[in-house]
Amino acid sequence: MDEPNLRVFIYCYTIGKEELCISLAEKFKTKIVLDADRYWMITKVKYHPNCFTNKIEEGFIHLTKGVNWIEKDVDQVGTIHINLTGWINCKDYINIKKREYLVSYSSHSNFKELEWFVSLVRPGVLNKIVIEWENLITMGKVKSLQSYFVWLKNLKQRGFQMLVEKYVDVNNISAEYMKFFDI
Repeated sequence: MDEPNLRVFIYCYTIGKEELCISLAEKFKTKIVLDADRYWMITKVKYHPNCFTNKIEEGFIHLTKGVNWIEKDVDQVGTIHINLTGWINCKDYINIKKREYLVSYSSHSNFKELEWFVSLVRPGVLNKIVIEWENLITMGKVKSLQSYFVWLKNLKQRGFQMLVEKYVDVNNISAEYMKFFDI
């Protein structure tokens, strides 16, 4: 490592992209630092626990919730900020400012694949993990929308509601799920 005090912050949604972080942990021989909620989730499902930590001193790569960097001054020596998103259409990455990047990366299924899976499983509960922009503003996470995200605010997405109405059956909630979430 050329910079001994380097901190890399990778921003993404509440869950997802952990498979990328496992590769990074192995390549750079470090643990990936997670916030308390994500670390709890990773340890609860026992997903490669040796690759993750919630202790800052155990790793230099941080995986944190998305868009926190938008309103922050992130141009400081020793830090690199990377926002992983499936919403940009580019082959490589976009350099926004010094040490600040948008990287086109997604491990999503397309809608037809999601509908097929949900129709087979017929879950008792279906949750989405993408936070709507209006909620981010209400929660004080962002003050304004960046120009490359404006179109997202107006995008009419009705797929989640259709999946819930068509395939979710609350009678299918398992005892294990209820126990896991103390329902």
